[in-house]
Amino acid sequence: MKNFGWELILDLYDCNYKRISQSKFLRQFIKELCDKNLKVRREGDLVMKHYGQAHLEGYSIIQLIESSSIVGHFSEQRLSAHIDIFSCAPFDANLVKSFTKKFFKAKKCVGKHLVRH
Repeated sequence: MKNFGWELILDLYDCNYKRISQSKFLRQFIKELCDKNLKVRREGDLVMKHYGQAHLEGYSIIQLIESSSIVGHFSEQRLSAHIDIFSCAPFDANLVKSFTKKFFKAKKCVGKHLVRH
């Protein structure tokens, strides 16, 4: 059976507050992730909404890409980021994980890479 897609699920902890709570940084993250790391074309505008209360307060984002999507959820109180990347085109999961951890200045990053059939 041929592979259908590749998925990377990342949970980042002790992130830099500004990086997860300001829209300009989230836009920069998506641009750099797509252009330099995944090397995929972004389809349409980044969908971004800030909402929630207490530990749930923060941004949620969705970016469609030519080969699928990137979804992220950010908790300002917990200083955490939870990002799912799905692509029908293969990508270097270790490179993306390293870039994401560095971008958000996270002290800890846990990831799971899946090959979808």
